[in-house]
Amino acid sequence: METTKSAQQVEVQGDTKKYNARREDTVTKFVITREDIEKHGDATVADILNRQAGVVNGNINGLKGYTQYLVDGQTPQAGFRISDIAVSQIERIEIIRSAVAEFSTQAIAGTINIVLQRTVKTGSRKLDLLMTHQDKSAVSKQVRLNLADKYDHFSYDTGFFINRAQNSGEYYEYLERNNKDENLSDIYTRRLTQSTKNTAYSVTQNLTWLLGENESFSIQAYVGKVLASFKVDSRTFRPTVSESTIQNDTFSDKFSPQSNHIKTIWEKPFSASTKMSSTLMLSQSTATTKNHSVMSDGSVAVNSHREIEYWRKTLLWDANILFQQSDNDNIKLGWNVRNENYDSNTADYAEAQVASTLRSGQYALFAQREWEGAEQWSHYIGARWEGFRAELSNSVNQQVKQSTANASPIFQTRWRPHKDAQDQFRLALARTFKNPDQSQLLADSLSFFGQDPQRPYSVSNPNLRPEIAWGLDTTFEHFGENELNYSLSHYFKSVKNLIRDQVFFENNRWQQQSINSGDAISHGIVLDTRLPLGVVLKDAPKIYINANMSRNWSHVNDVPGPNNRFAEQAKYNANFSVEYKVNDAWKVAGSYRFISGGPLRVAADRINLEQVKRYTSLTANWTINKETSFRLAVSNLLKQTQITQTRIWTPTTSYYSRGESPSILFASARLSLKF
Repeated sequence: METTKSAQQVEVQGDTKKYNARREDTVTKFVITREDIEKHGDATVADILNRQAGVVNGNINGLKGYTQYLVDGQTPQAGFRISDIAVSQIERIEIIRSAVAEFSTQAIAGTINIVLQRTVKTGSRKLDLLMTHQDKSAVSKQVRLNLADKYDHFSYDTGFFINRAQNSGEYYEYLERNNKDENLSDIYTRRLTQSTKNTAYSVTQNLTWLLGENESFSIQAYVGKVLASFKVDSRTFRPTVSESTIQNDTFSDKFSPQSNHIKTIWEKPFSASTKMSSTLMLSQSTATTKNHSVMSDGSVAVNSHREIEYWRKTLLWDANILFQQSDNDNIKLGWNVRNENYDSNTADYAEAQVASTLRSGQYALFAQREWEGAEQWSHYIGARWEGFRAELSNSVNQQVKQSTANASPIFQTRWRPHKDAQDQFRLALARTFKNPDQSQLLADSLSFFGQDPQRPYSVSNPNLRPEIAWGLDTTFEHFGENELNYSLSHYFKSVKNLIRDQVFFENNRWQQQSINSGDAISHGIVLDTRLPLGVVLKDAPKIYINANMSRNWSHVNDVPGPNNRFAEQAKYNANFSVEYKVNDAWKVAGSYRFISGGPLRVAADRINLEQVKRYTSLTANWTINKETSFRLAVSNLLKQTQITQTRIWTPTTSYYSRGESPSILFASARLSLKF
């Protein structure tokens, strides 16, 4: 049984039963199939993920910044956003709560692997038209066209995408400073209005040739460009000054990235039991960012200009060989090589021009075996070694040379009373890690940052070490023949060498630097269930109830308690949704999502007050005919105002800040046409 099966392998098992990867695979993971995606009618990848058990705002177990995202098992390019992937492109999504050796183990919380469709099963022409509106903003428009066809030994899939979005909003800030020794109090109030405009377009081309029995060669190409502009106007008032001071600031940003890549995938069987897969990819991206700010208090105006250009080239080779010992026993060996060259040039008219370079490499070897030891037992054992090197330098004599290596042993097992049992148990143990980001090793910040703790000036730390973690996951699952499914799982994570941000006041400015400080423990339980109403009510309509809930506990030993939680982890989160199939043409659904709040101590001298968050949405899907469908969605119906609060203190001075953003109602309409 192969750990990550190809699209063809996961469809059918035996003659009549559909293969259920979540149930049958040894590896602990949730698999969201193409069928699941189409059934719910989700418009974005974020919509799909946030209704899954234990996933909070795209983070597994709510551990912010510790979830690894992969596309087709590979690390995406820098600047990747899940919003860049169209739902129609997805074959399946794998949520892996532990680790597997064939993927990078930079996955302390887990891995989300988005597998894109590659094999065209039938000819199709599809046009998607999407319009989105939010309060106080113009209507955003999106057009996506896919053309695909299949011949005897050749298939192609061509995609065109254009998106034009316009958003605007308001934000309010309150800042207070109190000095006990001088008996002074200073208050700032600030109102910000912001607007964003962006136009994005891309072209994708996938070509696949069948070269022989089970042998194929594919070429995938992508070209994309974005034109984005961002503007913020702020007005600051200081009522505590004898003569009230008003400051007007304007910040504008223009961003124009362009990226392209070409990837080849060759799959070749050497024998009936041996198969090789090799992927080679070359990517290139460039971008220009122009910042302009004006700060004026009525008598003096300070202008700041900044322009950044960067160029990035990446070469990737990923390959593996699969040895199929038997139908229930396979071994996979593989390697990964990734080299990246990054150059940037920053012209800040308040400081000297800075040219930076990054030369980095990533190398990995892995081996894994998955087998059934008996009818009731299946096991997975794997090991992965990953080495990293990076050389960063710039023209102001900042240099960083870093080389690290990590070894990750992994063991997973699944037990069930007998082959057709509805209940089963899982256990997974893995060592994972997280490397520091480039921006933490060699920081970059706008020259006028540092006036208040909300916008600190970033400081480099070239001595950061990777975070190292051990994780233990256990799960009980029930898969009922009446479609009543539920699971109860527990996770435990122990993390060493934590990388945390410290904020401090030095040299007349607020600064922020990432440091290794302390260890963390995180554990929790996750309950997930799906219940057809017909199970409890005879002759009930086709209504399905989905509910999941997580309870998390965590602490950082280097931060005084209470509420010294790890990675901004919420104590509770829950999702509840109802799906109703009215008839063959109409399906409606409603959902409610809850994330707990409360005090969060992030450092010995800093506390955040996290807001309780509630999200609601309603969707309606109308299948007009085989070729035409229409989807209407409304989200954030409660329009809960978003509030952030932070308190920082020193032996003599305390600082309090509060941000408030009026909530926005989102509405979208999507028309899908097949022709």
